[in-house]
Amino acid sequence: MQISLFKALLLFISFGKCYAAIPWTLIGCDEYKFRGADIDTIWANANQMVTNAQKQIDLIPGNRITLMTTSGASIAGANAAFMFNIPWDAKTGTNSAGKATMGTVDDVYTNVGQAMAKTLKGTAIDPNTGQLVFDLTRDEAFLFCEGGGLTRGDFPGNIFGGPVWYAKVENAGQTEYVAPQYATGSLQQPCTEKAEDYIGKTFISKHIIQRPGHADVISDVTGVILCPNRQTNPDALPALSPNFVPGPDRNVNAYISAPGILIHEMVHVVGRSRGQTWGDVAYAFTNCLNMAKTDQNTALQNPDNYRLFAEVSQSPKTEWLAPQIQGTTTPPAQPAGAARRARR
Repeated sequence: MQISLFKALLLFISFGKCYAAIPWTLIGCDEYKFRGADIDTIWANANQMVTNAQKQIDLIPGNRITLMTTSGASIAGANAAFMFNIPWDAKTGTNSAGKATMGTVDDVYTNVGQAMAKTLKGTAIDPNTGQLVFDLTRDEAFLFCEGGGLTRGDFPGNIFGGPVWYAKVENAGQTEYVAPQYATGSLQQPCTEKAEDYIGKTFISKHIIQRPGHADVISDVTGVILCPNRQTNPDALPALSPNFVPGPDRNVNAYISAPGILIHEMVHVVGRSRGQTWGDVAYAFTNCLNMAKTDQNTALQNPDNYRLFAEVSQSPKTEWLAPQIQGTTTPPAQPAGAARRARR
């Protein structure tokens, strides 16, 4: 999918930077839209949000002797304290340990940007081939927009022994078949399964390349599927422009966005590049905040903490306000120096 000149100009005006065509192979994305935003807009906004999150990290002061002088630093530090449990004081900032923690967070956002640019490489070497186990500069990566680009059935060279969900791609004289492994046994189209309520998923796909006169080439490749149209939240946003102004509902959980979902999934990709499974231990503000307070190491590998930090960093006018946990009378624990309705 190519970005038209007019659309590129709009993206430049809206997000401050024009992004080239998406380097991942797109499946079912040509006519795809989520509440008016196409995949180019969602992708460009996610890139901008990653860059902005890193700028916010840079604002966090690390010298507790020096009093903070900007509200931007205070906002960024409070956000970091909520999502990653850094030591934080509203007047003097964080300490060296807090800066080190946010350096780790910054590295993950850098890797997210590399994953989106398809330049991310792992470090583990396959002893049998001498090559990197994970290398997006070498391997294909597929982005599925909902499940509309997938067909259930059989195809030449099918290794699964029966009908599966797959996509067919014609590419430079060769035919490629891509089958998301998580959906091979399902009768329901991906993104519509009643037993699984997900709005995005990262997975391994079987990739089968066929060329006349050659044996099939079969490999495992990275796949991401976005399903934001499954959102039941009427306030879910197709994009978050810089300095967006929220509505009257100050519940931070209402600001989930399609670009934020994409960032969440790319954090899963980062985990895979490091030979690890970064699972979804917690979702949404209250759960992610409480997890960060009790298990910082897990928060640093939990994709939704990165989504939330990137989303709330887009606007200085939202507030950290989330529903109280059902059945409790005590609000979630807060970082030192930050009120529950910490204005951002």
